[in-house]
Amino acid sequence: MSIPERLARISPFRWRIEWVLVLVAAVSGVLAEQAREARERDPYLLVNRGRPAQAIVTAPREKVVLLGKRRGEPVQVAHTLVDLEWQDDTGQVRRVTGYRLDEGTIAGLRPDAQRNPWPAYAQVLYLDRTPAAQPGSALVAISNEQGAAAPSFQQHCQPWTHCRLIVLTPDVLTPSEEAALNVDYVLDRAPHAFRLSIALLLAMFGLRLAGVVNNKPSLE
Repeated sequence: MSIPERLARISPFRWRIEWVLVLVAAVSGVLAEQAREARERDPYLLVNRGRPAQAIVTAPREKVVLLGKRRGEPVQVAHTLVDLEWQDDTGQVRRVTGYRLDEGTIAGLRPDAQRNPWPAYAQVLYLDRTPAAQPGSALVAISNEQGAAAPSFQQHCQPWTHCRLIVLTPDVLTPSEEAALNVDYVLDRAPHAFRLSIALLLAMFGLRLAGVVNNKPSLE
């Protein structure tokens, strides 16, 4: 059998399962690359490299923020803010005011506001933050802080350098922890799926060249 005839057998017009394998390889490759990039950003960095501490939780409150107007009516949203105080790993006391809690953390800290009021203490994970990377600065666009620590989310928190933290909940995973686990899951599965799909694709090419698989072109 001539070389052109053999090459015709692996023509994309004859592919069946090969298209599925190409799709799996493409999706798993993209997911793996996105997960690798996510490892260098919060919340992954906070969950896996954050320094733990027990913080005092004080002054929980709601702050109403005006988002804009819709049909002439103001659009408002309530942000739940707390003040936190803890000792860092050098023994220095750190205090932040106006730290915003996300909905998942709020639910984990007090699922029933009537029966389970705000706890006096909470576990936190914290990292130091670049002073210049704050809301309104040019560095926000290239900041590696996302999720609960993102500059756009922690607009009310002060002092800014101490606000790169997440509050942990005792019985359930916070959204930050779930996001970090998802990154680990993708990093564990996606590279294997990519290599397996490529190996199967090459195997299908081998079967076609050997004449084991020899279907007609799909346009015929």
